[in-house]
Amino acid sequence: MNKIIIAVIFMCSICFNGCAMQHVSYEIDYGKSEKYSKEDMDEAITQIMEEFDSWEGCTMHTVTYAGDDSSGSELTYCNEVGQNPPYDECIVFKSSFHSPREGGGAWNPDFEYEDWQWILARTSDSGWELLQWGY
Repeated sequence: MNKIIIAVIFMCSICFNGCAMQHVSYEIDYGKSEKYSKEDMDEAITQIMEEFDSWEGCTMHTVTYAGDDSSGSELTYCNEVGQNPPYDECIVFKSSFHSPREGGGAWNPDFEYEDWQWILARTSDSGWELLQWGY
C-alpha cells in the first residue's frame, strides 16, 4: 500500500512540475518598418513583457508593431511625459491579452483586451523606456 501511495505522489509531482514549467507563448507581428530592425523591436518587446509579466493571471496573446507613422507621431508626447527627455525615438505596439477569471485590480473579470497600446522611447545612447500603456 505504501508503494502505491509513493507512486501516486511521485506521478502527481511530475504532473505539477510539468504544468509549472509550461511556456506560455504569444504571437509577435513585426509588421513593416523602415525605422526599426527586428532587434530594436525585440528590445522594446522585452520591456513590455517585463511589465506584463507582473500582471498576475493575465495571458498575452499578441504583440503587434503599430507602424512607423504611429510611432513617429508619439515622439512629442513621449518628450512631454517621459522622465528622461529629450528622446530621439518612439516606438508603439498594440497587444491583445486576457484578464484573470476573477478580475482584480483594474481588470474586468475573464475579459479579452484588444488594441492595448504600449509606448516606449529612447535616446541615442540608451535603451527603450516604457512610458505609457493602456487604451
